[in-house]
Amino acid sequence: MRAVTGIDAGFLHTETPSTHWHVLGVCLIDDRCAGEPFGAAVVRRVLADRLDRVEVLRRRVVDGPLGLTGLVWALGDVDLDAHVHERSLPAGAGLSELAALAGEIGSHPLPRDRPLWELTVVDGLAGDRKAMVAKIHHALVDGVAAMGVLGAILDTEPRPPPSPRPPV
Repeated sequence: MRAVTGIDAGFLHTETPSTHWHVLGVCLIDDRCAGEPFGAAVVRRVLADRLDRVEVLRRRVVDGPLGLTGLVWALGDVDLDAHVHERSLPAGAGLSELAALAGEIGSHPLPRDRPLWELTVVDGLAGDRKAMVAKIHHALVDGVAAMGVLGAILDTEPRPPPSPRPPV
């Protein structure tokens, strides 16, 4: 365990029911050339294989020992079913419908009883595209670090060669 310090502690302490300190990103997915259709099951399988490389996705915020030292980060197992979700838009939906869904996803705080992130796979977009809405607490990442996390768990090629990635 290590202490949550500085601005990260500030984000956690100042969060309210109407002010959430998470970063939200939307990725459009075209899986027509992929070996299998993109979906929550694929995301869970890939994450299960790569979580050891992305420590921030295994961090959970807890009170320090005896409640005396403030908040600390604890590493632990991740229940991927609690973190990876699926949503469907009406068939042929456009970017405005996706943006509205992303706004709705972003309007809810992240539960504090598990690591502070979630991914939502969205289908129903026009052109048989899919999307993924990533929500990660700002205490874990800033915008640049969030891109590094997504880069560690996503591939840009349909069948990438296996390559070890450094931890993020």
